Amino acid sequence: MLSGRLPYRIKSLHDEYGAVLRVAPDELSFTDPQAWKDIYLPKQFLRPKIWSSRPPGVEAHNFITANAADHARFRKVFQPAFSDRATKSHEPTVKRYIDLLISRLNEAIAVDRTVDLVQWLNFTTFDIIGDLGWGSSFNCLQESSYHPWIRVVLHFKAVLIANSIKYYPLLHTILMKITPASALRDLRQALETGHLKVQDRLQHDVDCRDIMSHVIDHNRSSPETGLSTGEIEMNSMAVIVAGSETLTTTLTAAIHFLLENPKCLETLQREIRTTFTTEEQITNDSTTSLPYLTAVLNESLRMSPPLPDSLRREVPPGGATIAGHFIPGGTTVSVACWTLFHSSAHFTSPDEFIPERWLDGSGNINKQADAKNLFHPFSLGPHNCIGQPLAWMEMRLILSRLVWSFDIRVPEGRKLRDWMEQKIFWTWDKDPLDVELVRVEHLEK
Repeated sequence: MLSGRLPYRIKSLHDEYGAVLRVAPDELSFTDPQAWKDIYLPKQFLRPKIWSSRPPGVEAHNFITANAADHARFRKVFQPAFSDRATKSHEPTVKRYIDLLISRLNEAIAVDRTVDLVQWLNFTTFDIIGDLGWGSSFNCLQESSYHPWIRVVLHFKAVLIANSIKYYPLLHTILMKITPASALRDLRQALETGHLKVQDRLQHDVDCRDIMSHVIDHNRSSPETGLSTGEIEMNSMAVIVAGSETLTTTLTAAIHFLLENPKCLETLQREIRTTFTTEEQITNDSTTSLPYLTAVLNESLRMSPPLPDSLRREVPPGGATIAGHFIPGGTTVSVACWTLFHSSAHFTSPDEFIPERWLDGSGNINKQADAKNLFHPFSLGPHNCIGQPLAWMEMRLILSRLVWSFDIRVPEGRKLRDWMEQKIFWTWDKDPLDVELVRVEHLEK
């Protein structure tokens, strides 16, 4: 776990020992597709306490740390902000930042054609969700640098270490006593920034309805089930992190694998550049109907799930049957999605990037491609990703605009790093993705 190789190791052990694997004295990992439904659909399966703790000094809960009742309440408040209707209203904001991304990239390649897309995609996704979540951008794109708050919250390795040490209570107690003052100071600063951002948004209206608009509406109309200020702060921070870093992972993976597979990149270029005659035509509605774009994103989510580590749950008192096995209450269980998505039992050539596996013989999306119902990159059930419509819109629009605007190449004299050599600390510890961008001039038709 601390080496950043846990999902890879879990896969090798599943390959050796089968579909049910004991990974700790009271923790089991499953790769039977039925386990998805058995573990994640019932509301009674909650996150284990050691994986749902709050930072020191934080009283309020968020989606991750809440009990069943509070989680349902939080989700009810935030759900309208991610409906299809709300997502459509967010599109102008999303497109505005994508316009800025393309503009800033054009400025950058005028000086040096080689850019790090991981950095630029992070700038974009954080600026978008900052605006939609807190009513103000982090100004990463404008300033070509990370906001200090982002630098702190991207320390996923520290979060994973803090949680994994809880498997050893004595070590956890010692660690808490020797945590560097600088780390605690950074945490307090991040929490204070979140507090100030929320307070500023609550006190001011915005021109366009954002995520917070829906939270405010609910608190006014149904105060008995509304969120406290602390709950708004903690949940909005969770939404901002979840709505940025994970999208960067999928988009970076897509571009990486397209560069490794030039014919796939050519096919996507042809689809986008023959479908549209102007960049204004690239919208959420118009890109939804592009089968190869959807296939590329699905395959990128399979090859590189945004959260490749297991999503752990605790079996409720009394026990439960999971994939045909009775499991005692109190046991920690999970589906090893990385193992499942890279299993030769379920996918032909599982370690190869093949978008065509998601298409039928006519080149349209094959609705039976996931006949076993095992592909759930955003999880499923009451704890699945609440922001999927927004995530899909951003992924489609950003990738389409990049492919429309630029020829994307591996810089001369360089080689792509092996994606699977990257470490995983809850999410991907991504290496830079240095690419050469060449602006494409489109003739008016």
